[in-house]
Amino acid sequence: MKFHQVREGERFEFEGETYTKIDRLKARHDASGRHRIVRRSAMVRSLITTAPADAATPVHRLSGAEVSAAFEVFYRRCRHCLAKLASDSDALETAYADLDAARRRFLGALELGAARERDWR
Repeated sequence: MKFHQVREGERFEFEGETYTKIDRLKARHDASGRHRIVRRSAMVRSLITTAPADAATPVHRLSGAEVSAAFEVFYRRCRHCLAKLASDSDALETAYADLDAARRRFLGALELGAARERDWR
């Protein structure tokens, strides 16, 4: 492929070195961080690996139970971190209340999303 076909932020190989495209004419050498101007017509090899278009790529969708379980682990860790940081018990209780409210909103959004998905089936 040619350099102008590489999207900004994509990694590619040019003259045996690895670069990341930073704008339409420049790339950053991955090892040194130095910038280099690359001709639009220069031949490069993309380092993005994608499945062939005709291959069926399996998509793993998390169940509501998996998302809830992961969130509960995150939530407990947040409470633990807050407790370690807090020196003022009133401030800690306020932080817990804010975190609990955010938890309720998140779980409510999960329920709403699940209900919407059921409605579409």
